[in-house]
Amino acid sequence: MKNLGNIKFDVEISQDTIDQGLRLKADLFKDRFVWLIASTHKDEEAIFLELYPIIKAKIPELLLVIVPRHQQRFADVKKLCEAQFNTVMRTSNTKVTDQTDVYVVDSIGELKMFYAAADIAFVGGSMVAAGGHNILEAAAVGVPVLFGPYMHNFKEIADGVLKQQAAIQCQTTEDVVQAVFDLYQQSDYRAELCARGKAFIQNNQGTVDRICQILDFA
Repeated sequence: MKNLGNIKFDVEISQDTIDQGLRLKADLFKDRFVWLIASTHKDEEAIFLELYPIIKAKIPELLLVIVPRHQQRFADVKKLCEAQFNTVMRTSNTKVTDQTDVYVVDSIGELKMFYAAADIAFVGGSMVAAGGHNILEAAAVGVPVLFGPYMHNFKEIADGVLKQQAAIQCQTTEDVVQAVFDLYQQSDYRAELCARGKAFIQNNQGTVDRICQILDFA
């Protein structure tokens, strides 16, 4: 049996989606350092909410953007965030102000756009034992990617991206705090991670074409 590669690498992000995200950053998140947490699971939001004030103390312009994985949890995440911080929900169409701490994306199908609006992205499902989620969309958009210790559902991709030093794995909450500080302080480091992430994807693309070629000859 021949290994043709992983079709997940053949991810395509339209320039229009990226442009929408950049406009969102300029209009809604202007002058904020956007830390996006993508595809979060139950008990995972609480981890980042606990870390937020620690990081905010050193990054005053920090904005925590949370994108829950499942829409049935939107109400629970809203309640959790509002109990602790000044929170804006995506569907409320409320303006983000200097006092806004947390922005919750309670909408469907906008994650790629929000990746493009972020300064750094932590891909969730990986700080709790959910097994992680696909990090390739974030890397393809061109945002520095972080993830936690639980990546067994995407072990091959996680191992590969770490080998290329194209993402950051955080084993502990202390690692998360340090990684966010490092990325905030070092714009060159952010740019390096973005470039390596895109290169990692490009170097592993072509699986769909190889499959199509085999089917054509079949």
